[in-house]
Amino acid sequence: MEPNPKLSAKEIMQSLRIIHFALIVSSSIFLIFSLVVVSVYGPLGKLDKANNQILLTIGIILGASLVAIAYYLHSKKLKNYTQESFFLRIKNYKNSMLLKIALMEAASLFLLVIYLLTSIGSMLAGSAIIIILLLLNRPGIDFVSVELNLNENEISDLKD
Repeated sequence: MEPNPKLSAKEIMQSLRIIHFALIVSSSIFLIFSLVVVSVYGPLGKLDKANNQILLTIGIILGASLVAIAYYLHSKKLKNYTQESFFLRIKNYKNSMLLKIALMEAASLFLLVIYLLTSIGSMLAGSAIIIILLLLNRPGIDFVSVELNLNENEISDLKD
């Protein structure tokens, strides 16, 4: 299906906010599910301490790396948008934010899978921190206007 070329900047931002909200809700539900499952059944993986330690190390490295990569790629892409038209900047911003929140959600889900296997509480805490970071990166008009250095006319186009 072809994307609708007649979407306004406001509609693009609304769709981004809906996707952002859906990803936060799904990650939060999986976090609660993981907590309940581990509380009731214990860790799902029957691993020894050495394997638990390996998964802990991989989880920390991969989780932190994915979040860092998400922020780096987003900020790098934002620098490339300064010379583009308003509408093109909004479209590219949406793509950049989708990549950022997808990478952050992937990190969160990966940590939750490790938590399900090992019941290491720091994996659950790491996932919760990433979900909080996702909440803090809500693509609202104020947030977008700062990131894209929008002028008053462009901000009003997002509101109308």
